[in-house]
Amino acid sequence: DIEIILDQLKSLNPLISVKFINADVETDLLGSIGQASNGSILIRTLKEGSVGRNPYAEQRIAVQESNDLEDIERKLIQCILNITTEEKTIYMTVANGERFSQGFQSIPNEQIGKFVSALNFLNYKVHPIGFEQKWPSEIPNDASALAIIGPTVAFSKEARESILNFVTKRNGSLFISIDPVGTENFDWLLEKGNLT
Repeated sequence: DIEIILDQLKSLNPLISVKFINADVETDLLGSIGQASNGSILIRTLKEGSVGRNPYAEQRIAVQESNDLEDIERKLIQCILNITTEEKTIYMTVANGERFSQGFQSIPNEQIGKFVSALNFLNYKVHPIGFEQKWPSEIPNDASALAIIGPTVAFSKEARESILNFVTKRNGSLFISIDPVGTENFDWLLEKGNLT
């Protein structure tokens, strides 16, 4: 089954090559692979301009039992995305009662776990930005995007300025979802874009 799945990857993209090694018998072929056992899938790509001991970006998947095959395709695609795309950072505000904050962790229908998992799948690292991170100071320089998910409380003047600076001066990406019963309607942001 694993051979069939990996051969399908090869047929989808000619840049993907597959090599099967019996880790118990062909130990001489394990040189640059390192520690391996049968059932290990090593996904790797040569890093651009890499010099040193390990010139590869790599991730491993273990397949030991038949139920490990259930989500193997998703894991393979995620590994390929992770090693071939640049890791990005997205910050989610948590100081205004947003869905990413602690207040919603125990309410199953209000959590955004699937959204965060999807972002992780696309090689985004998700971090909170709130009082602990000295919010509403400037949004960190490594931010590829800022997500504001369902704030229940309106943003302060300082937070608004920080968000506007991120969007207008740093050309940052912003993703917003509005809580229908929250007090924040983002009129201040829409005004800047001549929108209602």
